[in-house]
Amino acid sequence: MKRKVFTIAVSLVAAGLAGGATARREQPQVLPPSVVTDSVVAADTVVPAAVAVERPTGPGSLICREVARLLAPADFLLLTSAEESERSAATFAAIYASNNATEQRLAAEYDTAVGMARADSIAVAYGSLMRLNGRVADTLAVVWGHIFDNKTFCYNYIFDRLNRSDLIGEFQNKGQETMRRNLDEAGQYASDALARYRNEKALLLDYEINIARLLKLPAAEDSLGRAAMKLDSIELKLPKAGLRERNFIEYAPVGIEARSRYDQKKPIPPVTVYRKGLIYRILLGAFARPQAPVTFKGVYPLATAKGANGVTEYYAGGYATLQQAEAAVATLRKAGFKDPQIAVWENGTYHNLSKENAEEGVRYRVEIYGAEALSEPVRETVGQLAGGKDVTRTVSSDGKTLFVVSSFDTLMQAARLADAIQTRHPDLKARAVAIINQESI
Repeated sequence: MKRKVFTIAVSLVAAGLAGGATARREQPQVLPPSVVTDSVVAADTVVPAAVAVERPTGPGSLICREVARLLAPADFLLLTSAEESERSAATFAAIYASNNATEQRLAAEYDTAVGMARADSIAVAYGSLMRLNGRVADTLAVVWGHIFDNKTFCYNYIFDRLNRSDLIGEFQNKGQETMRRNLDEAGQYASDALARYRNEKALLLDYEINIARLLKLPAAEDSLGRAAMKLDSIELKLPKAGLRERNFIEYAPVGIEARSRYDQKKPIPPVTVYRKGLIYRILLGAFARPQAPVTFKGVYPLATAKGANGVTEYYAGGYATLQQAEAAVATLRKAGFKDPQIAVWENGTYHNLSKENAEEGVRYRVEIYGAEALSEPVRETVGQLAGGKDVTRTVSSDGKTLFVVSSFDTLMQAARLADAIQTRHPDLKARAVAIINQESI
C-alpha cells in the first residue's frame, strides 16, 4: 500500500506567518545517533528531577503491539527512535533550566560584588556558563526537531489508518496554533528552543493521550495524563539572564601636601585602566628614567604608565568630567608644573587631549545618543560651546537615532562639548570622535 505523508506543519506564507522562520520538513528522518551522544554539558552537571518530564515506559507507553500493527516496520522504528531520544531532550531541557538558575544567581552576585576583581571573576564564570547553555540549547533544538517531526508523522498516519480524518483536521489546527505561539514568543524568553520544546511537548502529549484512548490502552492514557500534568507544573519559559556591566572607576581629585605620600616602601602605583567608563587624569611629565616621588612636589594621588619609546609617564588625580580636569590643570600650574596635560581613558582607550590637536586630514565631531529629538536646553548647551557648528540628525550603524555636531579643529574642543552635554543632561550620552575622510573612528 502506498504510504501517505501527513504533517501538522503548514506553509508559513500560506498561514500569514512569514517572518524569517523555516517550516518543518514533511518527511520523517531517523535521529542521527551522534546528536544525542555528543555531550555538551559538564561531567558534574546535575539534572534536576523536578524539571525533567519522564517518558512513560512498559504498559504505559505507546511503543506496543497495538501501535506497531498500524505502522510500517520502518515507521515504527522511527517512532521507537523518537521515543528513546525524548529522554535526551528532557535531559537537555533540565540542564538548560538548571544553568539558567545559576546564571540568574551569578548576575545577582555580580550586582553586589565588592571590587572590580571579584566582579570580573563572576563575569568570566557567567560568560562561560552562557556559552555552554547556548550549546545545550542548540543541541536541544536539533534533538527535539527530529523527535517532533517523526512523532507527528507517525501519529497522523495512525489517525488515517483508524479513519479519523476529524482528528487529523483537529491536530492540524492545533499544530498551526502551536506554530503561531512559537513565533509570537520568539525572543521573549531565555531560550527559543526551550520555549518551543515546552509548546510542542504539550501538543505531542495531547496526540498520545488521544491515540491511547482510541486504542483502548488505559495504562498508557493514565501515564501520559500524569506526564501532561507534570509538564503543566514546571516552568520552561525562563526569564533572560543578563549582566548590567558596572563601573568600578575610582575618581580622586589632585591634592598637594608638604611631604610626598610615596617613597621606597610605598612606591607610586601603576595606572589602573578600566575596561568600561571614562576617567580624566593629568599627565605631569614623561621621563627616560623613573623619578623619585619628591620630584612631584607632594602631589597625590599619583600613578605611572609606560609610554612610547619606553618612557615613564606620571599622572595625577582622576576625574569624571573634563571641566574638573581643566580646573586641576590650573591648580597644578600654580603649584609650579610647567606643562600639565589632560589625558583620558574611555573604555580602556587612551587619548592625550592636550596633544591631539588638529592634524592634516583629521578633524573631530561630537555624537549625541539617547533622544529622538534634541530638547531646547540641549541645543542651548551646543550653542554656548559650539556656536555656528552644524547639528545633523542621522542613524547609527545599530539603527539608533544619532545627532552629530561638527566639526572641531581639536579633540579638546570636541571633548569639552561632549563632557558638558553629559554633565548637564545625564539622560544623554555624548562622545568626541575623530573623523578622517568623513568616517568617524
